[in-house]
Amino acid sequence: MLEWICVFLHDRSHCTRVNNAYSECVNIHSGVIQGSVIGPLLFLIYVNDVTEIFGNDCVCKLYADDIKLYSIIDSKDDYGEMQTRLSELQCWSDQW
Repeated sequence: MLEWICVFLHDRSHCTRVNNAYSECVNIHSGVIQGSVIGPLLFLIYVNDVTEIFGNDCVCKLYADDIKLYSIIDSKDDYGEMQTRLSELQCWSDQW
């Protein structure tokens, strides 16, 4: 199964069609194929660990391909904590 998924995700290209006109094809280096049956499952596997970087002081909500973060900001330290979480999210995104 893992080999099949690797082949499915490797060496992909994409173009867009509007009516009978096609855009130029480009190579796809990352992401989940939109409109595929297995795409939602692969996306969930891909982002499953992102919530672990936020701890208890920041709420993280995932829905489809969206992430929402929020926290109660009562002090200057709270601003710093939220910025730390956002920076950690940036690092996670850069890594994956």
